[in-house]
Order: sequence, then structure tokens, then C-alpha cells
Amino acid sequence: MKIIFVHNTAMPYRMPFFKELSERYDIKFIFTQFQRSFKRRGMAIPEIRELKNSDYKILDNRFPMENALRLLFILLTNDFDIVVGSIDYIPPSALVINFLCFFIGKLKGKKTIFWSEEWGWPMHPLRKMVSPFLNYIIHNCDVLMVPGKRHGEHMISLGAPPQKVFILPNATNLTIKASDNLKMEKLRYRWQNQKIILYVGQLRKLKGIHYLIKAFAKLKSKVDNVSLLIIGKGEYEGKLINLCRNLNVDNDTYFLGFVKNEDLGPYYLLADLFVMPSVIDRGFAEAWALVVNEAMTFKTPVISTDAVGCAFEMIENDVNGYVIPEKDENALYRSMLKLLSDDHLMEKMGKSSRVKVEKEFTYEKMVNGFNQAIKFLKIH
Repeated sequence: MKIIFVHNTAMPYRMPFFKELSERYDIKFIFTQFQRSFKRRGMAIPEIRELKNSDYKILDNRFPMENALRLLFILLTNDFDIVVGSIDYIPPSALVINFLCFFIGKLKGKKTIFWSEEWGWPMHPLRKMVSPFLNYIIHNCDVLMVPGKRHGEHMISLGAPPQKVFILPNATNLTIKASDNLKMEKLRYRWQNQKIILYVGQLRKLKGIHYLIKAFAKLKSKVDNVSLLIIGKGEYEGKLINLCRNLNVDNDTYFLGFVKNEDLGPYYLLADLFVMPSVIDRGFAEAWALVVNEAMTFKTPVISTDAVGCAFEMIENDVNGYVIPEKDENALYRSMLKLLSDDHLMEKMGKSSRVKVEKEFTYEKMVNGFNQAIKFLKIH
């Protein structure tokens, strides 16, 4: 059985999953937006060391639709039994790639699997425009893979037969290392006697960081020994810095810039609380937010808005954190105050975070979900 797995990129958190699949199956990975994905996040373009013994190809994007044309050639000339694609429509070449995976797969009489992280946020105008085509794929492909129950329910609402929907829970590649604890102690010296609120991610309007800063300003009127650490880069940084100045929290808010994935551990250990304040912005939302997985791995209570895909799956109110309405700085303020005012509650919720992520959001479960999808296809 031969599989062609078409995916936009190869982020670090996907590598254990891809590596395990390459060891179990005769599989060829095709990465269609590799360079673009890392540049958009302000990250250096890495080597794919984890797949050095695997079959993979990175498609060029030197001119519009070059990646789609190269994929067309691969699908037409390569022998395969299954093609795996994604439900995506931005950039335009992603939409073309969807169609190629589906229609060439069907033309050659092969099985088609599609991966989707949509969970039902208000649609972007372009998504509405192409809905008849994408929903046709959703209804007629052989298998749909999703990261959570909410995502699966959304696919079913768009026409996917329930028996064809399989859950592959997202997992993180970060683990607590001995060196993380040593580095955390050095960081603790910088923020002595401070409660730490942490945000990790791009600095974009969609991330809702301005609501976090506003809620933090209210929190400072009640709690003196608290600092906000913001890790990441993006076009919204200047506006966020100005907002901190206007609200007089610039001395307590630290913009730490980009930190490599493998170097985030000490910051998660340092944090008393992690906040994911994202909002729905012009038809876009957080499909999942792997940083929540990461924070929970490091025993951190989490507050997230309901505009984050993983919030429905990973956070239980009063157990390991809180899910609050998007764009509600007052609800965010109250939740942060409740946690930071009770050290025992924070410790208890942090332990619950770790237990939940270790039990339910692992690469083993992710690979098992893929295995079940393949078994469903009954290809021998």
C-alpha cells in the first residue's frame, strides 16, 4: 500500500507524527508551502532532520501556482493507493492543491483522505465562495481526519458521513528537560517574587493580545507582584507596545521577541498562568493553538477564549483553567485574578493540565487515529 501525503509544511510539532508514519507505511510526503509557512511565523527555514531517512519532497514556489503544477506532475506519474490532502483555501494555490488531490485521486480510482482543522467559526468570504467545491470534497472523500470532536461535528454538519470522520488529537513535541529547570531558575532571578502571566505566539490582531493587555492593566490595580511576558514577533508589536504605555503597564510587560520552539520550556516552567486570548478576525480563527498543549505539558493552568479550536477539547472550567468569551477583557481579568489569588488552585490546575495532555493528546493517539482511518479503507 502506497500513500502520498500532501501537507503545507513540516512544523516541529508534526515531526514525531510524520516520522512514525514513515516507519509504518510506504509513504511519500509532499510539502507545498514549506518556506512560506516558516517565513510567515518569522522563523528560520530548517532542515528536516527527522525525515532524513524518509521519502519527502519540498515543492518550489518561485512563481504563482508552481507548487500546484509540480504536484500535478507527481500525482499523474507516481503510483499510489491513497492520497492525503487538506481542506484549505488560502493561498489560492492551496485550493487548487485540494482539487488536484481529490479529482486526480478519484480519476485514478484511488482512496482520498482529507485533513481539516475547521471547527465552525464564521466563514471568510472566500470560504463561502468556494464552499460548494470544498463541501463536495468533504462529502465525497473516503475519510476525513480532524483534531477534535468539535471539528468532527463541524465536518458532519457540512455533509461528511459520521462513520468517515476520525479524530487525530494534536500533540506537542516539547517535553520537560533537566536543562529547562536550570534555565528557569536563571529566569526566576530576573523576575523575583513575581507572578508570571505568559503568552506565546505571533503578534497579530487575530491573537487578541490587546485584550490581554487591557485585562492585565485592570489586574495590576489589584495585584502588585505580577508581570506579563509576551513571546513572539509580528506586525502588531508596535501597537501593543504603545497600548502598554498608554495603560501604564509598560514597566510590567516584557516583549521578549521570538524564542525557538526548543527553548520555550524554561518560560513555560516559569509561568504561573498561560493565556491564549485569540479572537475571530475577518473570517479567521485559531484552528487549534499548539501552545496550549505546550503550556499544559509544563503543568500550567490555561485561560483561553472560545475563539480557539483546542479550548473545546483541552480546557475544563475549574479543573485546569477557564474558557472565556472572546473579546471580553473583563472575563479575562476576573479569571486571571481568581487564579493568581490562590496558589493552591493554580498548583492543582497545573497538575490537572499535565495529566490531561499526557492522557489524551499524545502522538500515540494521533498515530492510532491515522491507523484506524487506513483500516477503514480496507486496502490490502
